[in-house]
Amino acid sequence: MAYTEPTGFTKAGNLWYPALATEYEKFVEEEGLPTLGGTGVRDIRDIELSPWKRMGGKGAYIQFDGTQGLFGMYVVEVPPGGALNAERHLYEEMFIAFEGRGTAEVWGNDEDKKLTFEWGQGSHFAMPPNAWHRLVNATSQPCLLLAITNAPPIMKFFPNRRFVFENDFVYPDSVDNAEHFKANEDMEPLPDSGRAMIRTNLIPDIIHTYLPNDNHRGPGSRRVVPVMSSINYMNGFITQFPNGRYAKGHWHAAGAVLICLTGRGYSFSWPRALGTHPWSDGHADKVMRQDYQPGGIVSASPGGVGNYHQHFSTGNEPLRMRAILGGLGGGGRVGKLVPGVGVNMDEGGSAIGLYAQDPELDQIFRRELEKTGTPYDMPAEGYEEQPDHPEIDGVTVGV
Repeated sequence: MAYTEPTGFTKAGNLWYPALATEYEKFVEEEGLPTLGGTGVRDIRDIELSPWKRMGGKGAYIQFDGTQGLFGMYVVEVPPGGALNAERHLYEEMFIAFEGRGTAEVWGNDEDKKLTFEWGQGSHFAMPPNAWHRLVNATSQPCLLLAITNAPPIMKFFPNRRFVFENDFVYPDSVDNAEHFKANEDMEPLPDSGRAMIRTNLIPDIIHTYLPNDNHRGPGSRRVVPVMSSINYMNGFITQFPNGRYAKGHWHAAGAVLICLTGRGYSFSWPRALGTHPWSDGHADKVMRQDYQPGGIVSASPGGVGNYHQHFSTGNEPLRMRAILGGLGGGGRVGKLVPGVGVNMDEGGSAIGLYAQDPELDQIFRRELEKTGTPYDMPAEGYEEQPDHPEIDGVTVGV
């Protein structure tokens, strides 16, 4: 079709036009599997799965609002006593096992030199990029796993399927080192924030692994960052909130999901343009809510922008979640102080202090706890915080 240049002050092209499919979206369409969109799911076990020719099991793709172009997810079922087809690809991939147990096989260009490790319900592990790998079911029942990948940006950078799936380059020290898949629980401080991290590609039981006290997102919150050497693009953390408590409201860029591991709860999300008091200001109808239980997922900041959001633990056991963040980020700020996630907005950060939140949030939470019989356990001192207006780069913030 030939282009027609407009005349006078007529605008070129169309004022409204459809977004074009990305390379990843074309790939997913070709796979022929159902794709779950929206902002979350109560439990991945509720997702309809279909036979998956390429993988050899059953599966479904997940692409929640706010994660497009950053990372992709899928649910896969490994058949009883069987295995998925072996695959390799340039993109990064990590798994969380929700049902069943089995083994994982990993190798480079020589299939006779396999690394093998065991996984079970609650195991969390990462595969080296471009290494051959295969998941084997050791039981007589189907195994269910959730996978998270950075296939969307990789397929955008390299829009050639053969290059992504048939590249024979092997990352050094990734498929010939048995230590690569040995669990490590030794904690270190993160170089920037000083919060807890562990260096490991395998967490045998993410449901029960120890999480140290953190308190940044709310009183009693726990957190650790698993730094997986196989993963460079995707990052995130494991966090936990006591039952009967909730996190401080906050905002950050889109591209984060929370995967519920234990407990029950819900998350609220609303556009930042509505301010920090959407209920009090008459915008309750614009607040989004997602409930979840173990196996549930929520897009923390849907809409492609930095929405306010807040997470609430309503079950009879602590709410533990694995957060996945996608994006390159960083750069250009070496040596500058930046506010951490625990810094409130009136101190120059992005968190809503408990003393500054919409009062209706707490009232809704109390009513939800009555339904589950869970005692309310928010400590009073959290509502009595007062900003100290720190000085950053010679400038007093928050005043």
